Amino acid sequence: KAGRYTRDVGLQPERTAMSWTRTACSLILNAFLVLRYAQSTNSLPLAALAIVIVVSAAAIYAEGQERLTLLQIEGCKCIYASQ
Repeated sequence: KAGRYTRDVGLQPERTAMSWTRTACSLILNAFLVLRYAQSTNSLPLAALAIVIVVSAAAIYAEGQERLTLLQIEGCKCIYASQ
């Protein structure tokens, strides 16, 4: 039927949820690099930027975990979600 929504039962939802976690990890690494540079240059704006990056990474990580939880609730047999 045209226009009918079908749920993707493949691995794409799991890969998407895992990508949120990888993105958060890379942001944390960048935040530490910015913080280290801010400390060496005594730059308060850069230190504030590092804090903003950490908060953003925490929000992205929480979104990824929420997606994994939803996959578990929907009965997805995901390898990553069952760990």
